[in-house]
Amino acid sequence: MCIISHYLFGEATWNAYGIFYYFAGFSGYLLLGHFMKHGTGMSTVRTLLVAAAFFAVGYAVTYTGFNAAAADPESTESDMELYFQFCSPNVVIMTIAVFMVLQKVSISSALLKKLLATMPKYGFGIYIVHYFIVGPVFLVMPYFHLPIPLQVPVMAVIIFVIAYAFTWMMFKLLGRKAKYIMG
Repeated sequence: MCIISHYLFGEATWNAYGIFYYFAGFSGYLLLGHFMKHGTGMSTVRTLLVAAAFFAVGYAVTYTGFNAAAADPESTESDMELYFQFCSPNVVIMTIAVFMVLQKVSISSALLKKLLATMPKYGFGIYIVHYFIVGPVFLVMPYFHLPIPLQVPVMAVIIFVIAYAFTWMMFKLLGRKAKYIMG
C-alpha cells in the first residue's frame, strides 16, 4: 500500500519539471526580458516586419505540429502539448515577437495608463481566477463559429476580461482585505 502519492512533488503529464516547474525554463523569459528591455534599435516599421515574421513562424510551427500530433491516433497528451508548452522554441519565438512590438508601444491615454497600472495589483488574482474560467469559455467557443486558429486568441481575451473584472470586483467589495484572497 502506498501512503505517499507519486504526484507529491508536482509530477504530471503536463509538468516535466516537477517541483521545479517555475524555476526550470521559465526564468529564461526573465533573462529575455532583461536583454530586450533596451530595445532592438530598429525602426518601428522594421520591428513590426521582423516581429510579424517571428510570430508567423512560431505560430506555424505550433499549429502544424499540434495538428499533426492530434491527427495521429498513436499520439499521447504529452505529444500534443509539446507544441504549446511555454519552454518550447516556437513559443519563445512568438514571445520575442510580442516583446519587440511592445517596445514600440507608446501610451498617451490616461484611462489606459490607469488600467495598465492596476496590473501589478490584480495580476496574481487574475492568474488564480483564470483557471476557473478556462473550462466554461472553452465549452462556449463552438457557438462563436470561429476558425480554429482564432479560437485561442479570442478565448484569451475573453478569459482575461472576465478574470480582470472578477478580481477588480473583489477588491472593490472587500477593499484591502481582498489581498489576502486574491494575492
